[in-house]
Amino acid sequence: MTARPVLHAAVLELTKSDPGKTRLANCVTKYLSTISEADLPVAAQGLFAALLQSLTTVMPLRGETAIHATIRKMSNAEADACAARIVDLYGHCLRVEAVPTEPDAAVQSTTIDIHSPRQATLRYDRSH
Repeated sequence: MTARPVLHAAVLELTKSDPGKTRLANCVTKYLSTISEADLPVAAQGLFAALLQSLTTVMPLRGETAIHATIRKMSNAEADACAARIVDLYGHCLRVEAVPTEPDAAVQSTTIDIHSPRQATLRYDRSH
């Protein structure tokens, strides 16, 4: 399973009209906390673990989670930087998933046909 749809929903949560820290808290609790590190590309797992760890550094008060306590104590600039890290994580996952492992067979055969000497000769003969 891939975490890409959940990360996409998390990024969309960051775009809502709620106050910044509220958006960030909702993004983390509704979406990021549901992702298993194993569902991420290997290259993104460290980024994800560091992000979640940075969001649980403050001891919670009664009735709140460590995530809510940490975000409550953040400055607006820190919350903005954390939101940017989430967007970067999503972009990183998209880039990793987009790297092709093997060339497409149709593209490969088309490339071969275009560059074959027979095709080049036929094009030359028709033009003269």
